[in-house]
Amino acid sequence: MTDPALAQSQRLRPVFELSCPDGDSAMQQALCGALQQALQQAVPHAVIRMGDSVAPVAGSLAIRLLPERETRHAMAARLSWKTDQAADWVMGPDVALDSADVALRPHMMEQLAQGLLKVSKLPLPAV
Repeated sequence: MTDPALAQSQRLRPVFELSCPDGDSAMQQALCGALQQALQQAVPHAVIRMGDSVAPVAGSLAIRLLPERETRHAMAARLSWKTDQAADWVMGPDVALDSADVALRPHMMEQLAQGLLKVSKLPLPAV
């Protein structure tokens, strides 16, 4: 595929490279899955690859999930991203989910994932 054809293809189907920590925390795994779903809902035509945090080609978006704090009743995380291999990582703000009355459950991570996308202001293409 030629460079202009590749660029046009990526405008039609943007590529996101999503990297999540390898930890064994059930909440981190649930947050990673919820983030993948939230990205797919935000940009339904995107191709989302789980990978090693390196944008595969120019014009794609590499996204790292960075858990900051996790307890039985709270979790905080942030996103970092870059648009190609030569770009610097941009750090989003910390987003926290606190549950004073019950322990965190995997389904609660959907709310945290949506919050991460909302406040991080990722350079997502328009739908």
